Amino acid sequence: MDQYFLFQKDKKTYFELPKSWQVLSNVVPDSGMVGKRIYQMVSESIANPIGTLPLGKLMKATDRVVIIVDDFARPTPKREILTCLVDHLEKFGVKDDQVDILFGIGTHRPLSEHEVERAMGKELLRKIRYTIHDCHSAMLVSIGRLKNGAEIKVNSLIEEADFRIAIGSILPHPMNGFGGGGKAILPGVCGYETIRDHHISYSFAKGAFIGNTKKIRSTKKSVTPLGWQN
Repeated sequence: MDQYFLFQKDKKTYFELPKSWQVLSNVVPDSGMVGKRIYQMVSESIANPIGTLPLGKLMKATDRVVIIVDDFARPTPKREILTCLVDHLEKFGVKDDQVDILFGIGTHRPLSEHEVERAMGKELLRKIRYTIHDCHSAMLVSIGRLKNGAEIKVNSLIEEADFRIAIGSILPHPMNGFGGGGKAILPGVCGYETIRDHHISYSFAKGAFIGNTKKIRSTKKSVTPLGWQN
């Protein structure tokens, strides 16, 4: 199986990528996106998404919406994306009191007030509710079980919402292949025991390493480093 190595020389850190990886140039191609502001890029993505209907056609004006946001372990431009997204929700007829922002921190430390303000901006803070997920909360709700029988508990806002949106960065993870995407749910907004029995349990599984998205095998079940079971 492909491996990934780090080594140091002359006070510099070098790395070798798996031979099966296709390395692309770090020069951004002229795709029409260069120089555009994040707000414009997000607006165009909402109107013309890949592989799905536009957001405005997927939801109703009466929907209760929860927006999952990653914490500061990820470099996501949260405020810019959230501002654009909330503006579009208002255009779709969704009122501010129908929206909750949920910081999916998994088992990480809670955000400080300053970090929340940086993530949302003062204007959004004045009109949109926010919650910082607590994986030890007694208010988590059960939505099913993992293949090993462990209970899946999530933040109650996820279960109560009519429409769920997750924003965040998809980045290589040193032990779980990639971070982001579906991991906004597990581990992002799950209970500690659920995270322990899945995400943490397989962080050290054989074959789980940075950038790997292939299915790996354990003695109990097959899992993927992305945080979902197949």
